[in-house]
Amino acid sequence: MSRRSGLASLIAAVSVLILAAGFVYLRGGSTPVSVGSAVERYRGQRQVALREDVATPGPASRYAPDRAEAEAVQVDATTEVTSADGVRPLPAEGVYVYATTGGDEVDVLGGSRHEYPAETTITVRHAGCGLVERWDALEERWDERESCRTPGGDTLKRTTSFHEFFGRGDLRTLQCSGFTYPAGFQPGSSWASRCASENTTVSLTLRAVGWENVDVDGQSVRTMHVHVEGQITGEQDGTTVRDVWGSADTGIVVRERSTLTSYSNQPVFGRTRYHESYENRLTSLDPRN
Repeated sequence: MSRRSGLASLIAAVSVLILAAGFVYLRGGSTPVSVGSAVERYRGQRQVALREDVATPGPASRYAPDRAEAEAVQVDATTEVTSADGVRPLPAEGVYVYATTGGDEVDVLGGSRHEYPAETTITVRHAGCGLVERWDALEERWDERESCRTPGGDTLKRTTSFHEFFGRGDLRTLQCSGFTYPAGFQPGSSWASRCASENTTVSLTLRAVGWENVDVDGQSVRTMHVHVEGQITGEQDGTTVRDVWGSADTGIVVRERSTLTSYSNQPVFGRTRYHESYENRLTSLDPRN
């Protein structure tokens, strides 16, 4: 056997091992993040913040929406949205626990699925321009978003998503403009927002469906049900649909239902389909810290 053919055989063998490892991961490799682990991480972040003497942003954040964010709001002509005096309070910091159903899947190697654990967490911190929320579905799957409270309403500044398949992590951050909740919005209001990186853009259309009461551990919570539809373009393409029930008082997510389907071109597998569908329901209004 020539040196060149031997090297080719070695590369082929290594490739088979990598694919096999990825196959095993997809079939059974997922690591839940316990509530205790989320609380410990939150405590560590708080200690770092205290050591660095980071002040918690006040209710009137220094952040002001730029022109692009202001222009992103598109309200139905039949609905009047007015600015409110001041901003609404931030939710209490800590780890919120959610009852979760659903999971994600890819169509490579015959297709495989990860079931999300029955209990996941959203960690809330008063940081960034106002509020940072991190949802941990698995160690291999989490989202983080930074939002700001302004007199004009709640604005989304950035989103970060992490996925790990085949032992390789994919971390993506998109910078955002536009409102999540414009001040004074009412059922029937609609508006737009946008998140983008260098190679991917997500264009969102949001609509206030109506005020709805949601039960949380025997307590009725008044929420605004917002329906979100998004179009993904660029390096990835696809669609996302979300329904979010946010607390009328603080905006904390009380219930969320999300579906996302995207396609991308991978070096080994070619065009790959990713699909995620899940629902989260808050189990207690009191965070753990």
